[in-house]
Amino acid sequence: MKKIYLSTLSILFVSIAFSQVLHVKNNDFNHKIKKEIIHTGSDHTFQAKATPFWTDDLSDPSMWTMTDYAHSGTQNWVITTSGPTGSFSSTMNAIASTTASNGFGLYDSDALSVSYTNVQDATLAYNNSIDCSMYQNVNIQFESNYRKFNDSIFVEVSNDNINWDRYEVHADYATNTSSANPENVSLNITPTAGNQSAVWFRFRFEGVWDYAWMVDDVAFVETPKNLVTIDAETFGGWWIGYEIVGGLGVDYTLNPMEQVTANPYRFEAAVANEGVNTQNNVVMYIDVTDQNSGSSVFTGSSNPISLYSMDRDTLETTTQFIPTNMGYHQISFWASSDSFPTTDTIGRGTLVTDTVYGVDFDWNSDGQNAEGGYYLGRECGGQTLGNVFDIYNDTKATSISFHVNDQSVPGADLKVMLFEVDPMVTPYSPIYLAESDDYTLTTNDLDSWVTLKLDPPVTLYSGTSYVAAVQGQANPIDTSLISSSSNYNSLSFIQDNGCDIGSGGFGYWYSASKALMIRMNINSTVSSTEFDKSIDLDIVNIYPNPSNGVFNLELSHNDRFLTDNYILKISNILGQEVYSVEIDDDESSSIEIDLSQFNKGVYFIKVSDQMDSYVEKLIIE
Repeated sequence: MKKIYLSTLSILFVSIAFSQVLHVKNNDFNHKIKKEIIHTGSDHTFQAKATPFWTDDLSDPSMWTMTDYAHSGTQNWVITTSGPTGSFSSTMNAIASTTASNGFGLYDSDALSVSYTNVQDATLAYNNSIDCSMYQNVNIQFESNYRKFNDSIFVEVSNDNINWDRYEVHADYATNTSSANPENVSLNITPTAGNQSAVWFRFRFEGVWDYAWMVDDVAFVETPKNLVTIDAETFGGWWIGYEIVGGLGVDYTLNPMEQVTANPYRFEAAVANEGVNTQNNVVMYIDVTDQNSGSSVFTGSSNPISLYSMDRDTLETTTQFIPTNMGYHQISFWASSDSFPTTDTIGRGTLVTDTVYGVDFDWNSDGQNAEGGYYLGRECGGQTLGNVFDIYNDTKATSISFHVNDQSVPGADLKVMLFEVDPMVTPYSPIYLAESDDYTLTTNDLDSWVTLKLDPPVTLYSGTSYVAAVQGQANPIDTSLISSSSNYNSLSFIQDNGCDIGSGGFGYWYSASKALMIRMNINSTVSSTEFDKSIDLDIVNIYPNPSNGVFNLELSHNDRFLTDNYILKISNILGQEVYSVEIDDDESSSIEIDLSQFNKGVYFIKVSDQMDSYVEKLIIE
């Protein structure tokens, strides 16, 4: 086990900022901390909190004073019901706090500043004092929506309204880390507020040109005697396991069976004691449910530890999970101690697939979970965007899939590329291996997945990391974008090919602040011969495609199919067969197939005989 001290974390390389269309701030980039604390806010079931002895919901601005120390009021806090409006901060959206509709505090650093030489220093102070004389131990709680760039944020507390003690908020955040919306923050302010009859507090933002911070629903509570919390969960070994098996410890949300059997799921999380008393026998627990059966298929736990007040440690299960079935698996994380029955439960998910390797959350491959786009082809150049995939079992890369953001323009040209990561080269400079033919986007490609083949397939070796990438072409009009996803326990790259997004120069590889919706499709059993035969487009005609599930399949006679009958099989993205039929080999054959009862998404049609096969993608909308 290891303590989480950010000062000891390894520095990886430069990182970027993004907006709904993910541009990059043109400055010298800050370094990205590889093993960062991530706050996802995913599927939390919150425990009942201590009863506050004081609250304020920011509905009355007259109770608060906004002070701009650097610009005499021109770059100040506001109490509002509208979210940030900066070109980068606007994608954070307004805080979704309990009482957001009646007002919340906002410091919109991005909208207020115009230069990196600018200095920002402003406070939002409650005007009156709070009586804490009856409470030996005191916490301040509030709801927060925040994204970090170069700034620092604090709650400052005083018991004389002159001298102020600073309590940093989101102190464990690395550059470009976002909070949940909202995130429930609880700070122990006992050294300043405990047993004090008059306590003042204020929120302070110190930065230059950053994103934004929003706060709401403030409360003072007695620090609980016993309180254990859990966060920073991972199922790929992001914190500890990567040191054992190699690679990055990525949370692969789409995980091919051939890889996960060689690299089992490794469960880890950070557990903290936020109460007064020492917590003994602190244990993290895991339960994995197979969605297909609805039953638990794995339970695990960590070794027990003790945590002193305000201490925090990373725990891992003593056993790992190797799935036996493909499909969606729901993972539940929680912790307990001798004095605290259970923390909030955190839910994560992963899809065990046949051949698809991914880090996005688009479970049905229908674009419903697609987020903002990163520019691929722009006027300034053709950028290269890619995700890193660690290989634990020798296999072959057959194709690369990517989600075309709906702000792309039909007519934009692009191609997929495959690179190998050389871990001995710093900063990273992936080595080119292969690419597809050029492809031109069509109207039907917008807000959809596109798959381009690597011909022939590329052999991938265990113990090596690869970048599955898409490269655009410079064009002043026909721009293209790739959608993103909020899987922060992953590594994604942007190669700058002329847009000067940082100081690294042409061809430099930057890390992206979000995972990209780019997947690598692999198959250890495919041969180059079989792959070549599978692309003869004269054999099969599918129309319409995309469809509502009802489509026609037309087979043309071809001497490469030598037997009397065809076998037609249709499978979903997990590799599960959903339809099968044997077809007589007439001079020409046409059949209607109805899959309208199945979910929307991507399916694969395979027509084969004993010697040859043909595979085509089918999209049901």
